[in-house]
Amino acid sequence: SVLSEKLRAFGAEVVELPAIRTIPLKNQTMLYQAFEKLEMFDWLVFTSPIGVKVFFTEMNKKHIDIRRLGNIKVAVIGQGTKKILEEKGIFVDLVPEIYDGESLGKAMCNVCEGHEKILIPRARIGGKELIRELEKKPGIQIYDVPTYDTMYERPEVIDQKKIVETKDIDCAVFTSSSTVRGFVEAVKGSDVKNIKAACIGKQTKEQADHYGMQTWIAKKATIDSLVELVMKLRNENR
Repeated sequence: SVLSEKLRAFGAEVVELPAIRTIPLKNQTMLYQAFEKLEMFDWLVFTSPIGVKVFFTEMNKKHIDIRRLGNIKVAVIGQGTKKILEEKGIFVDLVPEIYDGESLGKAMCNVCEGHEKILIPRARIGGKELIRELEKKPGIQIYDVPTYDTMYERPEVIDQKKIVETKDIDCAVFTSSSTVRGFVEAVKGSDVKNIKAACIGKQTKEQADHYGMQTWIAKKATIDSLVELVMKLRNENR
């Protein structure tokens, strides 16, 4: 909705097509086991705002005192996740210069000595890039804990296939690789190669490239940078 508001402010006609929704896992056993030994972790890593929300919701359910996080350093993948934590009074120790899993993993390897225990509460099917980078640092112990699922959405009130097939859109704006997959799933059978895709980051662009879309990437993985990209594409096509 924030992205849509900013685009409309520049005069864009925006059609919101929810491509994914997130659902907290009913079984949070792995997270509860991590709560029991919070003091042993050196780092707590969040890869999305929803990951933060689920983590603290479950902490409240189990009556876990937030002060138990006092000696744990916190790393996040980007500014949106950082903002959610700051609203809770928690200030982040590490944000990578490029907001993606690979860059976060590299940044953590640079600051870790090799004995750290790292807790990562995130999607059940999370990107592999973060873990792949962390595993390059000998001695690090990774606790990759699933806390929510990402499901594909297909809103019934909008004929997404018709929009694609009639070429009725100038640009599709994607904020994650999962939204790309959700969009393609919703228009299954349609040719998406003519879609001009404005992508928030490298992994999102790679996913759109995979489906043959015409892709562009924002300079930074932020909503404002994504809006700038859309406006640039509009001006170039005038």
